[in-house]
Amino acid sequence: MQDLYTLLLEAFGKAKSSLRIVSAWARGEIMESLLDRVEEGVSIELVVRAGEGKDLEITDQRVFKAVRKKGGRIFLNPRLHAKFILVDDSFALVGSANLTYRGLSTDGNIEAVVQTEQVKELIELYEELKAESYELNQDAKAVVLKLESFLNLQALLLEEIQEQTFLKAITPDGFILLKVNRVYTPPASNLEKLPTDQKDWLTSYLFALWQEKGKPKFADVSVLFEYRQKKEEKEGYLSPNFRILEPGTQLLKLTDEDSRLFTLNMSGYPMGLPVKVGTLAGTQRPIYVDLEKVLSMHMAVLGTTGSGKTTFVRRLLENMPQDGPKVFLFDLYGEYTPKLSGISLKHIELPYCLMFISADEIKDLLKQYGFDIQERSSEERDFYANLRSLLKSDLRYLPYRELSFKDIMLSSAKDPAIRKDVEDFLNILSREVGERAITDQPTLIKAMLEGLSCEEKIVIYDMKHLPDISTRTNVVGLLLREIFIRALEGTERTLVVLEESHNFAPEKGAFEVPAGRENLAQLMVKKIAMEGRKLSLGLIAVTQRPANLSKYVLSQLNTQVVFRLNTKNDLDAVYPFFGERDMDTLKLLPSLRPGLAYITGLAVPFGMLVEIEL
Repeated sequence: MQDLYTLLLEAFGKAKSSLRIVSAWARGEIMESLLDRVEEGVSIELVVRAGEGKDLEITDQRVFKAVRKKGGRIFLNPRLHAKFILVDDSFALVGSANLTYRGLSTDGNIEAVVQTEQVKELIELYEELKAESYELNQDAKAVVLKLESFLNLQALLLEEIQEQTFLKAITPDGFILLKVNRVYTPPASNLEKLPTDQKDWLTSYLFALWQEKGKPKFADVSVLFEYRQKKEEKEGYLSPNFRILEPGTQLLKLTDEDSRLFTLNMSGYPMGLPVKVGTLAGTQRPIYVDLEKVLSMHMAVLGTTGSGKTTFVRRLLENMPQDGPKVFLFDLYGEYTPKLSGISLKHIELPYCLMFISADEIKDLLKQYGFDIQERSSEERDFYANLRSLLKSDLRYLPYRELSFKDIMLSSAKDPAIRKDVEDFLNILSREVGERAITDQPTLIKAMLEGLSCEEKIVIYDMKHLPDISTRTNVVGLLLREIFIRALEGTERTLVVLEESHNFAPEKGAFEVPAGRENLAQLMVKKIAMEGRKLSLGLIAVTQRPANLSKYVLSQLNTQVVFRLNTKNDLDAVYPFFGERDMDTLKLLPSLRPGLAYITGLAVPFGMLVEIEL
């Protein structure tokens, strides 16, 4: 053994650039001592046999550690019988001896020291062996244990990995993307025989067992799609996966080289207008949404109060490129402008006053205050006819540009008795909401028009002073109609951000807001949701109550940003956004911390948890 071992030590010590080791079996102590002779910087590769379990009973863990310590590569070959060593591709040792105690004893022998001419043949043989071998990737985080279906598998974790982590399996064209859905530790065997009434002993026993054997962790993993780095000219980078991931397949974490994946939309094509919104949860990897897809297919931003909805919209606006769309943001509570001081915008603070745009609204209001002016008499019919001739659901034709609500009411009441009721009604209303609320309509209309005609890219309509839901609904409806008409004229790409959108397009029965023809806001939200895609008119509907938002509108919002949700109704409302593979993510929603959102839909390549900087 000493002569053979000495010969090997000398050969390993001569390596200057590369060392290729082919041995069916090897022992750790021998490999460690041989590799200690190798200089730093030498490229080391090892091919060993792994065709049955007993192969790895002979080739022990120390072999792999020794090779990895030197930065070497390891290949597994299930049918390996050859034994040789290539040093710097200039000379070789060939024989029948494995790098084991028995192999290096007198029973084994090194048959020849082959010179350069024959080394070329060995190099070709080595490359053939390597090509049919399976390389152990030192960056592997998990390995496939069992394939449940094309879309689901079970993996053994090689390192600590959090749920919702993305992994990849390398393919010749790129990689298959996978997501860790559930991580678990299997129970110890024979637990049913243990004395469960002895709690301290049982806990101690399990603790000792895990210390002795470790805590193996397994994961349920879903297969998402295949990412191809090379593609046909008209094909996207993403395609369904039809490859079978065999047991033993190594799963790796994504690297910086995979960054292009996160600048694709769900169709697999590069984003037309990528806008950074946060980072992939648990990493520093930037995440983008494709604003072009939002402009054509709309977006929902959903979550409870304080979960991060407003911050998400802020980040979107802050990172929007200069050639981005015109943005009209309806801010119910005046939250945005103070926090967007770093970007150019037009802040329109709408004044405190009422806004009615139909005679039926006024009829209901009169009745609410105890004035029973219906349309039974000719005088009453004349009064409402006068109102209808003045009030139009169009901002350009409303009389409020010159007349106040008070002026319109008094000028429409020709009959003395009705006029007396109207005067009393206005006095009561003035006492309750203030004189400005019934006289400042021209100021309100001027402010609304100013926002439509300004040059700034971002216009924020601050609605915190508007006194009631009907006024807010009418103001939003009038402005949305103007924005829609602008889009029909093709002036520029436009994005509407509608905060508390469930107030303006409610699901039937959710609120007492008129949901029929009189609710102009609801009609226009539906119209934009349905027709905006062909006009480059996008809608971002923001709400804390997705269950109260019109189901039709919600179904048209094809990118979804979902923060924490708690109630069953709201969770049921977002259920359709989560495919079968994402059910575990749906269950996480009630426990999401502020700033953590699940983003899915057409504007991102796939569903993912994203951290928004608060």
